[in-house]
Amino acid sequence: MNDEIRNVIWQLSRYVTSCRLANLSDEKLSDLLKKVFALRLATMGSDLHEIEHQIIEQCFTAVSAEARRRGLSVPGLPVEVVIDADGTFRKGEKELRRALRTLNFEEMMKFIDSLLAEPLSEAQRLTIINLARDRVYENAN
Repeated sequence: MNDEIRNVIWQLSRYVTSCRLANLSDEKLSDLLKKVFALRLATMGSDLHEIEHQIIEQCFTAVSAEARRRGLSVPGLPVEVVIDADGTFRKGEKELRRALRTLNFEEMMKFIDSLLAEPLSEAQRLTIINLARDRVYENAN
């Protein structure tokens, strides 16, 4: 990993620990979360020192916790989806619908297939299939 990335990590650490995340505007917090997440993805499996990986994780945890506390929905970031065994969404339905809207049909089907490959109850499977069906018919209208 080059020195430029290491400098970014240490600057990020100083910024997150010195600024009060609660004082940032929603827009600035969203931008910071996207940047921290991108850095986290870019450095996964890299030759960084363990402390640098820990710094990235701590920054991501702190910034995402503040975004979650505010109830911010940041497009382009992973979402947590919780579907009860009876097929009822407990969390993440709106975010999942928005994510599906950004995909073309083939990408959406690959995504849905990857979800259905996981161990799910029949009601959970049906909920996901209905979500995809809604997305397809939404474009047809």
